[in-house]
Amino acid sequence: MRSSWALLGWMIGAAAVVYLINSSTPNPLPFILLAYLIVFFGNRIMGRLTRVPTTSGFEHGSPDEYLIIETDYVSELAFKVWFVDGDWEAGRSFEISGKVLRMPETPLEGLQIGERATVQIYPLSGWFEGSRIGWIRARGTCSVGLPIPLLMQLLEDVRRSEKQVISIGFKATTSERGKPSFPIYLLEMEPPLH
Repeated sequence: MRSSWALLGWMIGAAAVVYLINSSTPNPLPFILLAYLIVFFGNRIMGRLTRVPTTSGFEHGSPDEYLIIETDYVSELAFKVWFVDGDWEAGRSFEISGKVLRMPETPLEGLQIGERATVQIYPLSGWFEGSRIGWIRARGTCSVGLPIPLLMQLLEDVRRSEKQVISIGFKATTSERGKPSFPIYLLEMEPPLH
């Protein structure tokens, strides 16, 4: 419905422009052709531009639980480009680990977090396709996928100082098969206060 009203508006606007040009110039043909070309190619260009959807389609996932780690170790892994499970991974992934400062107060079924935890950060060739950015595995190891520009910024900060405080926000859910699952929705990193 909206597109037919927009089309009707374009047609009325074009007719008004043709009328104005025809009544004000002795030879309106060049102006009418120019107006037609502008409208024709303008519509084609506008049709090719990426339209931002009004809703992203992402599921809302705000974290219910938090894991806070004070890192003291960084390990950069080999640079690689590979295709896994329908996704490209390209770049240098790295791991940061350290002492757990805070974990969920009540034990979560299927999740064991020790005194130390590791966060594996790997590059994504594109941008996020979901609101979840990673997973916490059963033994407390976190895997987070970040687009390359964000990963490079994070890696530069970690290279400057291994001492960082990482906050990971996640939810405790159950998969379709009844297994516990821990998707990550938040990753924050800042220097320690002390």
